Amino acid sequence: MSDVTRTDACWQGQLLKDREPADVLCSVRKDGKECRIRVVCGDHEVVNWQGNAARLGLEPPALPPRADVLFVNAWTGSFRVSKLQLLPVSRQDR
Repeated sequence: MSDVTRTDACWQGQLLKDREPADVLCSVRKDGKECRIRVVCGDHEVVNWQGNAARLGLEPPALPPRADVLFVNAWTGSFRVSKLQLLPVSRQDR
């Protein structure tokens, strides 16, 4: 189980509006055991977390069926992804 608290990487409040498209940018960078996770939704920086990757984890109900896959998860509610784009990171951005 993760020791990252909900306040470490959790937005409080509504971001997505019903039936309105929103751009969500997620970036993950890793350097050894350290990683940085940043999520921007529209004009709001939702997550800007940096620390030891070993601190991250999910509770069993949220775990994907395989550990080697990309997935998107929400604690409550539902959403539809109309476009998902994976972009490689240049060497200098890693």
